[in-house]
Amino acid sequence: MLKLLSAAAALAAAALLLVAAVPLIAQAGGSKDPFDALGVHRPAEPFPAPDLTFRALEGREARIGDLRGKIVLLGFFTTT
Repeated sequence: MLKLLSAAAALAAAALLLVAAVPLIAQAGGSKDPFDALGVHRPAEPFPAPDLTFRALEGREARIGDLRGKIVLLGFFTTT
């Protein structure tokens, strides 16, 4: 079980490193916008995130609006 967790942690670290490195490599290659290298398209006009409600790790109910001005990492996953 420990080997499986170690392998998963190593894979997650490698993926995070790859995602973090792509914008840096793009800027070194002359791209002005790091989003271009990721194939991400920005909306023409910024818009606020929908006011989602979720259960925080502590078990309390929270709203995404409570996190305004903070960095938020959303992870979407599914199991079968």
